[in-house]
Amino acid sequence: MPLGLRVGVVTEPGRHETGRVMLVDLNTGSILADVDVNADRSGGASEMAFYDGTVYFTNQSGGSVTAAKVTLTPGAQTSWALTPRTIKAGIGARALAIDQLGNLLLVTNQGSGEVVPIDLKTRQIAGRINGVRGEMEEDDGKHGDRGRAANVPVISSLAPGKGKAGTSFSMTIAGRNFTGATEAVFLHPGSLPGEGKGNSGNHRKGPFGRKDPAFTVTNLGATAARILLNVTIAPGASKGDRVVRVLTPNGESSFVMSPANKFTVEQTSDQTNSTRQVTLTSACETIAARIPPRWKARP
Repeated sequence: MPLGLRVGVVTEPGRHETGRVMLVDLNTGSILADVDVNADRSGGASEMAFYDGTVYFTNQSGGSVTAAKVTLTPGAQTSWALTPRTIKAGIGARALAIDQLGNLLLVTNQGSGEVVPIDLKTRQIAGRINGVRGEMEEDDGKHGDRGRAANVPVISSLAPGKGKAGTSFSMTIAGRNFTGATEAVFLHPGSLPGEGKGNSGNHRKGPFGRKDPAFTVTNLGATAARILLNVTIAPGASKGDRVVRVLTPNGESSFVMSPANKFTVEQTSDQTNSTRQVTLTSACETIAARIPPRWKARP
């Protein structure tokens, strides 16, 4: 507990609706005080975290976090110096973590699937992060909770939806929840779980798949419903389909290939001529190998 003090704080989640906690002298084991931290009588205190002289408690049933500062009164026992302050964090506040670098208290809400960062200085909510389970944790390939998340990015169309190797062009990605998008990537379907067909059985391929190094994306700009970007396809890019994914602070668009997120690399005329030449050469070599030696011209 606080800075070398031999005092413990014990929560009693089921004992009292006012969030009863006990201050315990760790040297003697005696109870120094019983304190109620949920003045609105919305439920008991459960999880807690300590940082910089303040203890934070979750109240799952009340959907709140209580902050109470602990100080040592000179010559006396430990006491609460400030009236506990309640912060409404969301549905089913369950667990706590301290981000010392960002000076934030992170609260997970079991009911909404959100992570709520609270500024430790101002005790104000700094935002809300969708914390639904990632798709690689879904063994059935349905990704139900992720697909239902209100702020997950969704691609509805690509323009253009196809292009040739060795070209550069502007692209528009239409959809929703693109605010703050940081990246758009082109992925090989074969590097995605289940080859991008919705079966996430291959966990070793990673959640994002393998970026195709033949694609270079620049000048990306995003609004809530549209992303503009410049795309360059290297001359050596192989023909075939790619899955386009958008990455935002709230998650990534689906890795399951669909008409909305599919981009096709078409074969160039040079590649076609090269393929024909290889095929013709191979055919000639095959025919030559089958000619009986006696029929071959003699020098």
